[in-house]
Amino acid sequence: MIDKSTFLQSYSRLMVRTWASDEYFEYVVENPREALSGYGIEVPETGHVSVVLLEPTGEGSIDDQIEAWERGEESGQYDLLLAKKPDDFDINDMALSDNELDVIAGGVQQAEEMAPIAGGCSSCDYCCCCTPCTCCT
Repeated sequence: MIDKSTFLQSYSRLMVRTWASDEYFEYVVENPREALSGYGIEVPETGHVSVVLLEPTGEGSIDDQIEAWERGEESGQYDLLLAKKPDDFDINDMALSDNELDVIAGGVQQAEEMAPIAGGCSSCDYCCCCTPCTCCT
């Protein structure tokens, strides 16, 4: 069984990649077990993974996937919720605000401001949203 934090990070990375690459999206649909394994999410040999394709409505929640995965841990039937890429989505058109660029560029001040928002800790001066720091793990 994978812990919730690791599952969330791995699932999020997989989802980002499916929107960035149509070929990878098709790979996940055709080979969900292998795709999940590539991101550290292992399905027991006796488990079965079904891909549930979702239209992007803006109403879903990551909690839906967590609940589906927890049901799979009990039943052996795992549902991988895979949102289709919106028709108007173009990864090359992604733009960040000046504030987002400042946070990405780093700096202790920005990290301290973002840590409570991004799920970081109050024990250090770093934002833990992308990679947990040693005091958080």
